[in-house]
Amino acid sequence: MRVLHYYPNLTQGGMGTVLRTRAKNLPSHKFDLLFSNDSGGGNIFDELPNVEFRLVRKERLENYLTFTLSQRRYDEVIFTSAPEIANKVFESLPLALRVYEFHSSDVRVLSSEVEKLDLRRVDEVRVPSDYLAGIIQSLLPANAQRLVRVVPNQVDEDMFFVDKHEHGIDLSPTLIWVGQFSRAKGYNDFLRVLGNLPENYAGEMYFSGRVPAEMVVGLMAEIARSGVQDRVSIFYNVPQQELAKRYRELGDSAVLVSTSLLESFGYGVYEALKCGLRCAVYELPALNAFHEEFPGMISTAPLGEISALAESILQMHTA
Repeated sequence: MRVLHYYPNLTQGGMGTVLRTRAKNLPSHKFDLLFSNDSGGGNIFDELPNVEFRLVRKERLENYLTFTLSQRRYDEVIFTSAPEIANKVFESLPLALRVYEFHSSDVRVLSSEVEKLDLRRVDEVRVPSDYLAGIIQSLLPANAQRLVRVVPNQVDEDMFFVDKHEHGIDLSPTLIWVGQFSRAKGYNDFLRVLGNLPENYAGEMYFSGRVPAEMVVGLMAEIARSGVQDRVSIFYNVPQQELAKRYRELGDSAVLVSTSLLESFGYGVYEALKCGLRCAVYELPALNAFHEEFPGMISTAPLGEISALAESILQMHTA
């Protein structure tokens, strides 16, 4: 099985991790992955012999694909984003399974892509969760809803696992935040939550993807406004294996705090839970599925309720 997959941004987390784990779990498949922007994920596939990746500028993508597909046969061709280019490529692919994947949690983005996508040329629409499947089906015409298939994101269990022997002893309570520089990830809310907690609480923020200078300036200003400049540490594009190791080191002293305002799956939360880390999250439909698998490890607060989220963290540490 040979698969060609396009996604715009090559990152350590997010879709970079989704694709890495997928390829690792399907060693008999050959994955040719195309990206337009290296956003800090250039080494994420280094140890996978069944993956080749290439960076192709978006303005060259259509020509590159036309040539590549004329030289090599694929069993599946997958696009995540770029529906206009997908339409043109899918038109000339009668023998390959033509797949469009949705992973965005922003309904405006989803709606825009659905409007541009020529569904007559799509064999399958994939989404990572039942929640997102419901949204996509509501945006599709009735005769196309049958195309939707849920393919859950998978966690690399050789990387994200529980190991009590790695846990530190008598560590100060630490809040972990993981995500991209996107307003929808609510990173300012994390700082406000930290500011609402006693001064013995420390914060660690792990950003993946592009690091826009203007957003870093805004982040530093928010850190100062929240009064947590002596309690928070910032990290950029940390490899996944180091992040997983940090989760296990901190153990019960840490809580992963998800202040995301939108989620299609909740990958960062899932990875932390797999390492035995407790999580405090906003109430989002996509995260509901984790409560059954990880009973007692997730506390919730209404969307945007800073004080309630902070209180739920205190309760976790005093339980």
